[in-house]
Amino acid sequence: MPACTEPPPGQRTGDSILFSAQRYFDGFLRSRMHRPLLPGYTTLTATFAVVFRDLDTAWQVQVEDGCITRIERDAVTPASIRYRVDLVVFEDMVRLRTTPQQAFFQRRTGIDGNLVAGLRLAVVLGRFFRRHPYSGAELADPRTAD
Repeated sequence: MPACTEPPPGQRTGDSILFSAQRYFDGFLRSRMHRPLLPGYTTLTATFAVVFRDLDTAWQVQVEDGCITRIERDAVTPASIRYRVDLVVFEDMVRLRTTPQQAFFQRRTGIDGNLVAGLRLAVVLGRFFRRHPYSGAELADPRTAD
């Protein structure tokens, strides 16, 4: 890539591979379905969406009794909690470069819908990201990344 060219969305200067939201949700996160997200969260029930502002797409995740039961891209039924985020910021969160709370208070992400529930769920998601970090080994061939 020439030095004066901006990297594609989701690619950080110096990274050798592209982050793929589709690989994260349809591969890595889907592999965690029907198993407890975290110990002690067996009563957690929520439906939330991660809306990628720069990709014009969203993934909706349903959690019932502490387990992911559904993951759907561009769901028709709106989620009660919607996290608005750019791909690079989401990558920072799942790769533990920042927490969801830090990203929110730095205005790098937003919450639509139930703000209080969204902030509470962000704490749980931060714990999930720490317990199940996304290393990048799961990434697709860069030519197929979002």
